Amino acid sequence: MLLSDFDLWHYVLNRWYLPQTPSEAKDELEDAARLRTRRLTRSWRRIFDLDFYLEGVSVPRSERSIQATVWQVPLGAIRSARVFRAR
Repeated sequence: MLLSDFDLWHYVLNRWYLPQTPSEAKDELEDAARLRTRRLTRSWRRIFDLDFYLEGVSVPRSERSIQATVWQVPLGAIRSARVFRAR
């Protein structure tokens, strides 16, 4: 099973850089035009770090929507179901 942060996944979808610190976020704003693809794609690894937190970028783990990708789920493993509505 692969778990990732639903909200942070938008950094990948929108090709945004995901900063690790506030100063890194500031540097990114000042130098956005020269951001290389390799640095950008490496930053996206943070979506899989469920403990990653940066104020203004992500929310505390207790408030996150965690998404999962699995090949299949046996019917007997399902305990309940609920409707998901994106924010």
